[in-house]
Amino acid sequence: MILLDMDGVLCDFVGAACELFRKNTSYVYANWKPGNYDVSKEIETTEDELWKRVNEAGEPFWENIDPYPWAKEMYDWLTMQDDVVILTSPTFDPSCHSGKVKWLYKFTGNDKFRNYLIGPKKEACASPSNLLIDDSDKNIAAFKKCPEAKTLLFPQPWNSMHEFKGDKFTNLRYQFHNFFPLR
Repeated sequence: MILLDMDGVLCDFVGAACELFRKNTSYVYANWKPGNYDVSKEIETTEDELWKRVNEAGEPFWENIDPYPWAKEMYDWLTMQDDVVILTSPTFDPSCHSGKVKWLYKFTGNDKFRNYLIGPKKEACASPSNLLIDDSDKNIAAFKKCPEAKTLLFPQPWNSMHEFKGDKFTNLRYQFHNFFPLR
């Protein structure tokens, strides 16, 4: 089974946060401090203010985050390889949960889509038969504590693959075939 992270892999939380704070998304990405996972610092606010504004925006904030340009093609390709379950970590605001589910309905075009798990402990899904694709070094490390767990770190400016500048979907396919050469 493929466990696919949502924010930072399929949808552009950073872009949505930039829009909320009226920051130029292209500028923020171009000037990201490599390896810095703190979105609030990159958009020049505090962590408290970031989450306050996101929570005030509520469900529509999460529901209307733009998918990355590669997201649909990548998701469709992965579903041809194996069963895919989307994992996502919520905030403490309940509107985050419902907004993310509505985003998934829109993204998949299926208002009965249920192949998702919402919660912060992605490592609870770790097993030798599951592959985690995530943009968080921390989530990857926690998942790898399970013997023989398979992981793919999705390149983003905030993680240890920040130097990667190529096509992210092509990179994912290449890494995927290193794990599963017959697929």
